[in-house]
Amino acid sequence: MNDPVWFLRVYDGVRHSFPTRWLEWLMAVYITWWGVSFIGVSPDPNPAIAAKSAWHDLTFWAPIPIWSLLMILIGVARLLALAINGTFRDTIYSQYSPVVRGACAFLSGVVWAFVALSSLSAGTQSAITYPTVFLIEWFMAWFVFGEAGDNLRAHYGRRKPKR
Repeated sequence: MNDPVWFLRVYDGVRHSFPTRWLEWLMAVYITWWGVSFIGVSPDPNPAIAAKSAWHDLTFWAPIPIWSLLMILIGVARLLALAINGTFRDTIYSQYSPVVRGACAFLSGVVWAFVALSSLSAGTQSAITYPTVFLIEWFMAWFVFGEAGDNLRAHYGRRKPKR
């Protein structure tokens, strides 16, 4: 890794796969950004305001620092999986990369499901926004796991991928 060529390989790999994976990249950055924005946030001390907040209900399941850490970990894992997927598309990892990407999308969907459930009780615009984010993630997981199945079947000689 002391050779500067590795940076160019990563750049070229990401540039090559970005047009087909742009939504995955966007959602990975989004959940990471959310996690970072939660750092240092404390619940509202005013109980009347806190009861109307979606974050009040989110903290029912876990404290805000746990949500922040979870979002950052999932987002960073997903960003790494996407970078590795594009960079090492000619290696054995490329067979299993869609499985890792699908698992990250699924876990992101689980987090957004909790955010969506919490926002429903707040009665604000977020009751529409976060369920939509949840649906995007779950559909993405569905399609990425489908890609994983195609790749694994192609690798083990059962069927060629549809590309």
